[in-house]
Amino acid sequence: MSEEAIREIIGILNKSENADKNVLIIVNNVNKAIKLYEELEKQRSNVKGNWSLYLLHSRLLESEKRNRIDEMKKKIKNSGKRIVLISTQIVEASVDIDFYILITEASPIDSQIQR
Repeated sequence: MSEEAIREIIGILNKSENADKNVLIIVNNVNKAIKLYEELEKQRSNVKGNWSLYLLHSRLLESEKRNRIDEMKKKIKNSGKRIVLISTQIVEASVDIDFYILITEASPIDSQIQR
């Protein structure tokens, strides 16, 4: 991800109207997902509000994916804390959480519809 793309994502996260909205960011490969996650973690202090950052991709063990999904659901239900999830297309079939904002890379039309 470019520095400009990171700045744009942080700008979206910092908009006052998005302060309590869950955000899903989908990239097309695992390496990009990991790099974006690491960069947002480094720049955490630049993002306003109370939020949790998560990462899902196909290289994680199934049990770890399930644990992360369960943790996100609990956080949303119990604390109302905003969730920012960075994922690959694995999220299209495995996560049943509503996200108000979707930031996605270009992909085939059937994937866009699923997202």
